[in-house]
Amino acid sequence: MITYTKDDKVFKGNPLFSSIGLTIIIFIVLIFFIVPDSDNHLNNHKALIILIIPIGLILLFSYKLYYFILTDDQLIIRNHVFIWIQRTYNLNNIETFVIEQQYKQAIALKIIDKNLDCKAYQADSLKKRVWRELIKELEGRNFEVNNTAFK
Repeated sequence: MITYTKDDKVFKGNPLFSSIGLTIIIFIVLIFFIVPDSDNHLNNHKALIILIIPIGLILLFSYKLYYFILTDDQLIIRNHVFIWIQRTYNLNNIETFVIEQQYKQAIALKIIDKNLDCKAYQADSLKKRVWRELIKELEGRNFEVNNTAFK
């Protein structure tokens, strides 16, 4: 587990209130209204459906739920759902950042390193205010940030 210092900047939103989180919650509520039969009795098959579908949706959409931590010399990328996933980038090896949004997808942070390798991380839980704070922080550290997602 990461221990944050007071100088680390965490750019994170609430995954439950993201568009993906709300979709999953609504779907779970709808399943509870649709699946019980007329006697309000759940058999094993229906109970299994109630468990498998939401878990499957969470696993399917969790790749859009990243958040970012900026330390003095590193960018750490974590996932809200898969808490063991951690990607660490040394800031000295990063050439530029791109904030982009593909057609009807979550806004993503694309990292392009000095070898011109790139990787994008979608962060649906971040609101535009948090994205602007991240952009401001990166630009304050003299990084080029190309924002094509919003103005």
